[in-house]
Amino acid sequence: MKYSNNENKIQNLTADSSFNFEKTWTDGRIAPVLRIQNLWAQSIINGTPVIPGLCEGLASHKVCEAIRESSKSGLSIKI
Repeated sequence: MKYSNNENKIQNLTADSSFNFEKTWTDGRIAPVLRIQNLWAQSIINGTPVIPGLCEGLASHKVCEAIRESSKSGLSIKI
């Protein structure tokens, strides 16, 4: 991934290794889904909530949809 700093110089951005998956498959969707399922399973076993949870995911989705709608229409969208 790349980013631009304040001087508009493009630089590489390296993700923290803690975000790496233990195993990956040719279908790039499997590893992230497995991680989420493991988080849910551990939350059930330990009796603790997954944070961020579904409510935070829904809020994030609403923001993304408002951004998309605003981009299409050029109008401000109330969230």
